[in-house]
Amino acid sequence: MARSNSKRKNVVLLTYGPACVWCGCELQNNSATIDHIRCVDEGGSNWIGNLLPSCGSCNAERNNLSVENWLSVCLRRKMDVNIKLVEEAIERARNNPLAENQNYCRHRLLEQTARKHSWHLGQSMRSLLQLDYMH
Repeated sequence: MARSNSKRKNVVLLTYGPACVWCGCELQNNSATIDHIRCVDEGGSNWIGNLLPSCGSCNAERNNLSVENWLSVCLRRKMDVNIKLVEEAIERARNNPLAENQNYCRHRLLEQTARKHSWHLGQSMRSLLQLDYMH
């Protein structure tokens, strides 16, 4: 898993450059972190279009704030935000056809796995799955 994360970080740094998109500080491979445009907790993925290079302190401070709210915080603090890169990344994440279908696909996979292994998904679980991928 760590090797996969290291490769992903290298791809992000090569794609977007070795600077934190939020504060502009120069990133070395060991100080760089990967920031998700759409947080994983909110259904975001590790798809390269959902990732940006960030320093550890910006990434930690942003935590689970939406990218729009965090951008507002950074601009109020007069941080050296790479606005063009952030706006492009937001647009990319919004236009990602996988993002819209991500929850749906995950739930379909769970349902197929349950059928394959003869697991019983109760009515409440089926209702949750239906509600979750309809939003």
